[in-house]
Amino acid sequence: MCLLDEKSIGGNTVYSIYVDKDNYIWVGTENGISIFNPRSENFISFTHADYPNSILPGAVRSITNMDSEEIWIATSQGGISIFEGDRFSGGNIKFTNITPDTKGNPQETLYSSSPYVLFKDSFGNKWIGYQSDGIDVAGYDPPFVRQMPVLGQSINNQTRPTVWSMTTDRKGNVWMAGEREIAIINGNKIERIPLPKNTFYANTPVKALYADSKNNLWIGTYNSGAYIMNLKDRNISKINSIDREICCFLEEDNGDMLIGTHKGLYRMNNGKVATLEEDINNKLKDRYVTCIHKDKSGNLLIGTFGKGITIVYNQSNDTSNLNVLKGMPSNTINSIFEDSKGNIWIATRGGVVKTSSKNYDDFKIYPISNGYSINIKSIEEDNYGKIWMSSEDGITCYDPATDSISTYTRSHKAPLTKENPESATMQIA
Repeated sequence: MCLLDEKSIGGNTVYSIYVDKDNYIWVGTENGISIFNPRSENFISFTHADYPNSILPGAVRSITNMDSEEIWIATSQGGISIFEGDRFSGGNIKFTNITPDTKGNPQETLYSSSPYVLFKDSFGNKWIGYQSDGIDVAGYDPPFVRQMPVLGQSINNQTRPTVWSMTTDRKGNVWMAGEREIAIINGNKIERIPLPKNTFYANTPVKALYADSKNNLWIGTYNSGAYIMNLKDRNISKINSIDREICCFLEEDNGDMLIGTHKGLYRMNNGKVATLEEDINNKLKDRYVTCIHKDKSGNLLIGTFGKGITIVYNQSNDTSNLNVLKGMPSNTINSIFEDSKGNIWIATRGGVVKTSSKNYDDFKIYPISNGYSINIKSIEEDNYGKIWMSSEDGITCYDPATDSISTYTRSHKAPLTKENPESATMQIA
């Protein structure tokens, strides 16, 4: 129901107030929403009515702008109502409603009909908080909603462990990292190894794994720092004097280990105390280091969370940057990979980029089409020169023979090679 030209709001109990870019004041009450026009000094109020495009029932707990002209409204008894267009077009105003779909995929719809708070982050993701049911994240790419339950809970009574990172040791064993545990795949067997409870916080994600040339496994966590495990006796030791959030590792030719954290780059020499690499950190546009790569020419590429890539050239020690100002699709760099032909592949939040150490400013962006996620997480090459990329929607393959991109999800079969499928094994987390 729409009430025009009123001098009062729809209810006396007010839960939320929002001022939009045109200075209209949105007031969420126990009986719908009221919008104040500062020019006419009138309210227009919307309450639930029995017709398809009505605002959902219940109290309005939260109001915020999400996309362009869209105003999202969290209601306590239905879900989310989206308001678009002219605020004072009378009876023609329609709401687009998002509600839980008990018959559909529970991870592609609202988890609860009682959203409590709404928030939009700097990347355009929409966060939906519930009073007792965790958080939904509505991204700009499908699936529309990803439910994040309270730590320790499961979704629909199913435990779904997350694999955060993978690596291969010198013997060809594949290691995987989860939350406060790692696992080794040896043939057809998987051995899970819990990490010490006295040093790791509960539900700590292991974000980075790296097997070095000295038979050690480096373990980087989200909030518990970095550790080294001797693969021979599996003894684990903590690295002191380092940031708690570890993103990546890279072993240099002299045996030093570079460690990327959210406070900059650290260097660890011969297993001793890690120290900040200030000569390099002072050249970074952003100290949140997400990935490190050294190309075949010895140039160091440092990917960051919000300012693209900083390149430190081997011969001159000069630097240059790759970012959106130079045409990159995103400033968030997830990983960097160099293929067998010397091409540098960059996984970003906005797609994948191919360049070369001959001229990093000369790059090509490969769009991921058909509605699939453009947030590329990692990149690898198979034995036939095909480039495989992971995203939130599955895996994407680039075929250099045809210069084409194909995306595979759970509904597709994804043969790695037609010639000899048994010889083309790829681990997918």
